[in-house]
Amino acid sequence: MIGPYSASYECGRRLVGAGCPLDYLENLPRKSTAHRKLLYVRQLTGYADSRIYDFGLGGTAYVIAFVLGTDRPAGVVISDWRFVPPWEHYVSWDYHTRDVAPRQDHPAYEHLFDSRLSAVLNERHLLTRGHPVAGLLCGRALESIPATVDRSAPARGELSLTTDTGSTATLRIKLPIHRIDLRHEGWAKREGGLLDKPDLPKGDQGVGQESEPTTDSYDNDEALAAMRQEWANLCMSYMSDRRDTRG
Repeated sequence: MIGPYSASYECGRRLVGAGCPLDYLENLPRKSTAHRKLLYVRQLTGYADSRIYDFGLGGTAYVIAFVLGTDRPAGVVISDWRFVPPWEHYVSWDYHTRDVAPRQDHPAYEHLFDSRLSAVLNERHLLTRGHPVAGLLCGRALESIPATVDRSAPARGELSLTTDTGSTATLRIKLPIHRIDLRHEGWAKREGGLLDKPDLPKGDQGVGQESEPTTDSYDNDEALAAMRQEWANLCMSYMSDRRDTRG
């Protein structure tokens, strides 16, 4: 019997998953066949944790940090996976961490930027025994977090993965909520009230024409649409600035 603190393949595998390579991993004693897992998944903790970024009217971003592995000698292939967010959000997962996480958070995740996880999840790359894969699943949703949600308490999501042999692993994930201020210091200060029509850029009123300033306002529906559009434009500018400056 392998004690909880004895040298074992399972303990060695956890060390490899944490970034400590072991040349003798395959020679360590193993659990009995009955205790081996065809697929296992664990949430990463510490600085590279899972989290939600709250952009207000600009939508929501998800960073799911976890490690995936198998005890099956022949390895496994992930045939399907699904993440159920805490709210009714439609999440697009084709994002890199640099595109959803603020620049100041990149150092916490950069050791996972080149992970094989995306290839294992989406391209059916083989997950082999003794070589767990840690990485990040990143996505964005246009929907905002409901106003009634307590931002000081972590939300909960659920990740489920299915292998080509039909086995399934499920993980409940704790997701702290981080509020992101999208104010951009480079934006020109808007003139007029919030519900007034947008100001025309100077010089764009027509060549050789004089234009009187407009003073009429939107009704309630138009005002809400205008506010949402301004937030969406601000988010796109925020993400575009970060893509242009990443190296």
